[in-house]
Amino acid sequence: MGRELKKGGGLNHLCYELDDIEGQVEDAVADGAILAVAPVPAVAFSGHRIAFVYFRKVGPIEFVEREARP
Repeated sequence: MGRELKKGGGLNHLCYELDDIEGQVEDAVADGAILAVAPVPAVAFSGHRIAFVYFRKVGPIEFVEREARP
């Protein structure tokens, strides 16, 4: 990341808010993505779960669960 900041920043990854994080991760992996981070609660998103997948032609994609689980 330091290299990108020295160049002035830019797009790092795309992020999508969604209802079914497990289903979206499964679909992404079925479409050829690599699972980088399985769904986990994120402090930065008030406990909403996040996941990261990586597509070779697109780069990293972050999924954020719309509703936090109790």
